[in-house]
Amino acid sequence: MNSMLPRPEYERVGDARSARNRIIFIDTCIAVQLGFRFDRAPLTTLIERRKRGQAFLAIPSITLQEWLLHGERLIRSAAQHVAQSRRRTEVMVQLGLPGGAGLATELDEEAAVNAMSDSIRSFVASNSLNPVLLKLKPYDAEEVLRWYFDGLPPFGDKKDKCQFPDAFVVSALCEWARRNEIALRVVTTDAAMSLAFAQHGNHDVYARLDKVLTDIARDADPLYEHVTEVIRRSEENFRDQVIWCLSRLNLAASPTYRGKITAIDALQLELDATFVSQDVPGSITATAAIGVCAQVQYALRPASEPTATDPTPFDAEPSEVITGTTQITPRLTAQVHIPAGSGRAYPLPYSVQPESDTPVEVVFPTANRKAQT
Repeated sequence: MNSMLPRPEYERVGDARSARNRIIFIDTCIAVQLGFRFDRAPLTTLIERRKRGQAFLAIPSITLQEWLLHGERLIRSAAQHVAQSRRRTEVMVQLGLPGGAGLATELDEEAAVNAMSDSIRSFVASNSLNPVLLKLKPYDAEEVLRWYFDGLPPFGDKKDKCQFPDAFVVSALCEWARRNEIALRVVTTDAAMSLAFAQHGNHDVYARLDKVLTDIARDADPLYEHVTEVIRRSEENFRDQVIWCLSRLNLAASPTYRGKITAIDALQLELDATFVSQDVPGSITATAAIGVCAQVQYALRPASEPTATDPTPFDAEPSEVITGTTQITPRLTAQVHIPAGSGRAYPLPYSVQPESDTPVEVVFPTANRKAQT
């Protein structure tokens, strides 16, 4: 595939140099950290930014192979945990106890691996994302070998041979960026790769994808700063609706326990704007991203297999209730209306809802089991 950013994309943005400062590389460690959840923010936010011509994604071919490899590892690790859970609770299945039905179902590991691979390939091949796919060139090998023998990042003085894949990624991206006069926005938590991008290309390095997208939004949208400031001053207006939304979240622990939040002990909000529009003069509509960190109490009980119409069906007569406390960090969104030009406006959010319908996972060890009377 052509490694040059297509000219029509530049023309669509309207400012070629501005577009060149909105190109993102997502390292494998970040994709793994996000669980390859392409149906959740910040990856869904990336796609929306791409549709608006505000962000572009560059992926070397070797990074795509790494994503596929780590996606498979993630599935096989999960399958191993499920198998261990089934062995530990086999007696529940044998005795027909509540919660045992779901454990009786075998996990098709190979089908899950294929589904993960298809999900990754579909994301990369998506017309909505349309990333720049980079192939390795012969001169990449020469440059990488020079870095290795000179002890340059990512190899370092110890000349770590495990860094060869990352070195090829850095070389391909930096060479492409030089030829196209591009300043990349690199998202990685890998210290050696961060040093390599800084030394070989002087590119901006971030530890979080959502921070990159926020910076891009700030640069691309003249209303962004104003709207974000107004939203953040309105935190108290969000709090009640956030609490209501949390009370309706579905919780899950192991394959067969479902529940709800029973109390919120502590709540912190991080508010930001993600998309801003001014379709009607004198009116601003924005989507607020709400980062939540909450210490909650919960109650779980055995559930039967989820169905399409009822994702968390409880058994009619559960034999036990599991209670406990945990910290959850769900992402919520809200639509906000703000009078344009009013720096003193305190908007009321509406339609506060989770970014995903997937139940929030609860870890069992902190829970207490109580017999149901």
